[in-house]
Formats: sequence, structure tokens, C-alpha cells
Amino acid sequence: MVLKSNEARDLSGTHTSQGNMGFILEPGPHDVLCGRGGGSQNHIGNKEYRSVIAANKLKYISSERREKTLLVESIVKAVRMQDPPGRFLEKHFDTGCWSDIGDKRAFAKVSLVLSGILCTRALSTRGYH
Repeated sequence: MVLKSNEARDLSGTHTSQGNMGFILEPGPHDVLCGRGGGSQNHIGNKEYRSVIAANKLKYISSERREKTLLVESIVKAVRMQDPPGRFLEKHFDTGCWSDIGDKRAFAKVSLVLSGILCTRALSTRGYH
């Protein structure tokens, strides 16, 4: 369920001031939860995301720059094109709600994970590295 900012309330009962950004109360099965910890790592969407990353990691590392860009774009698009659509979400701890980080930040996160700069330890402990 997505709430517009005028519908979302923080713990004190006052409206949040996030402009017209949508707030998500509960992530869906295809969402990728950004952040650390067991909650995000155990989410079904993150598990599927990690398998896609593992399947494409060697291709990314051996590709030229343009091919890397296309590969990352295809992964972000694949997450977003699922039914129901997947999103890259971050949690707002002041409200307990989630919001989509957008394509630009999602692209950056996927690039970092594929290049091994981000989450190498997490991937290797799960046998994906």
C-alpha cells in the first residue's frame, strides 16, 4: 500500500513533510530493500535480487563500460517490470514507512554490488561471490 505524504503520519500523529513523495507501508514481494541487517537480507525480493547479481557478476566484471551500463540498466528495469512491480526501497525510521530511491540511486547501487565494492562480504558469506 502506498500513501501520499498528506496521508502518512509519524508517531506523534502529525503529517510528514516529504513533499509529494509516496510512502509505502509494507514492501511487496519483488521489492529490493536497501540497507543492512537481517530484515532486508531475508526479504524475498532481496533474495531474488542477489541471485540475479550472482548470475551477472562475472559478465559485468569482464564487460566494457558501455556493456556494463546496459547490464545495470537491464537489472534495474527487470526489478521494476515484475508483476507486481519491484522497487528499490529505503526505510524512513522516523515514520516507519518506505520510499523508492529512484532509478539513479538504484543504478548506482546495482553498479557497486556488481563491481564488488558494495556488499562483497554479504554476497560471499552466502556463496554468491
